[in-house]
Amino acid sequence: MTLQNAGPMLKQPEVLSIQYLRAFSAISVVSSHMGQIFYHNFFWGGVGVDIFFVISGFIMWMVSRKKEANPSVFLKKRLLRIVPLYWLVTLSLAICPQLQPALFSGDHPIPSHVLLSLFFIPHLAPDGKVFPLVCQGWTLYYEMFFYLLFTLTLAYTKKYQFYALNAVLLGAVFCGYIFNFSSPAGGVYTSPLLIEFLAGIYICHAWINNTVLSKNYAYVAIVLGIIGIASAYLLHLQLPRITQSGLPATMIVFGAVSLESRGGIPKIRWLKMCGDASYAIYLTHYLAWLLMSIVVAKLGWQLNGVIYIVSVFAAVIAGVVTHVLVEKPMARFLSRRFTPPA
Repeated sequence: MTLQNAGPMLKQPEVLSIQYLRAFSAISVVSSHMGQIFYHNFFWGGVGVDIFFVISGFIMWMVSRKKEANPSVFLKKRLLRIVPLYWLVTLSLAICPQLQPALFSGDHPIPSHVLLSLFFIPHLAPDGKVFPLVCQGWTLYYEMFFYLLFTLTLAYTKKYQFYALNAVLLGAVFCGYIFNFSSPAGGVYTSPLLIEFLAGIYICHAWINNTVLSKNYAYVAIVLGIIGIASAYLLHLQLPRITQSGLPATMIVFGAVSLESRGGIPKIRWLKMCGDASYAIYLTHYLAWLLMSIVVAKLGWQLNGVIYIVSVFAAVIAGVVTHVLVEKPMARFLSRRFTPPA
């Protein structure tokens, strides 16, 4: 696929395609997790995580291009964006089994697991998996490590930041191949999944310089990405994740932002709202997932497609409500107190 250079990048306050993909990613993860309750083998939505990683690289590069980024301010804003809601959900899951042990008979969080989870430290959970207390929060191990590396590279001038990021991310992955770390932290901090963040940086670099795909090639990239995801799921392929879902995710993101640059993305209000609320949807749906599991077990419901769709819809709505009533007010409150005025 060839790139086209269409001249200077026009200033855009928001990239709708990125917001839409954030919505898609969050809803796909919710539908996948809910599907595990209803169908016991429903993992196709995991590609939403890969899209999230690519998007994260895109957004971080875009944010850092707006002006001379201060490393400490950048990291502080990232922490204020990620930590408060995550801590709130984590502590809720830690406290609820103590208050209502009959409803959470299978959950008995131990203090060390809760503490390590709160501080994004990769570790073995009591069940032997590298999961924090909020199980889908495993992705935040990668996100927080990426933010830390990104912050360190901001000490360089803009001219060298791109090369520094390439060096640290590819260097970390290379170390993983050479030394094959077996510890939870070593596995996370040298994972090939870090390349997905770098892919997002490359896409944003192309987007800023308007060296994106032509409209036809953008459609091709999106379609090929979807075909790649569907093929891996339907054929039960067991390829490395970076190939099986990371590459299709990259193609979809690049195709979508290219299509928007060529004027092919309409404004869809509800989808943008879900994109804004994607982090809240992603974090809080585990509570809905857990509640649904309890309800299904207690009532002995006959599971069917209608209940499944209603459950997914309810989890998404709960996430949007959390975003509006909890996440946004909390972010405004903390931002006024802990970040300097722009």
